[in-house]
Amino acid sequence: MANFQLTEDEVRDKAHEMLNLNDTETAMAGVGQLTSFNKLGFAGVKDRPDGWYLPNELHFPALILEAKGSNMKFSEKGKYPLYGNQSRQFICMYSS
Repeated sequence: MANFQLTEDEVRDKAHEMLNLNDTETAMAGVGQLTSFNKLGFAGVKDRPDGWYLPNELHFPALILEAKGSNMKFSEKGKYPLYGNQSRQFICMYSS
């Protein structure tokens, strides 16, 4: 079995392809680090997600992607990078 490494960009591109993260009539979706949470509707949050799927219907599940290169190891400190301000605002925005 070949041992190869993927960069964070390659991981993000693969997630885009596998999860089909494209805008539709029913959801905002995409990948990249140019769009801020603020632009996605999370007022005051300047961080930028690696990917997102935000359905128009608030009771449908949403997804925020945090991509890392395949050479990055999970650690307790970096295990949940979205658990913080974005996560709380995300929960508030999508709770019914």
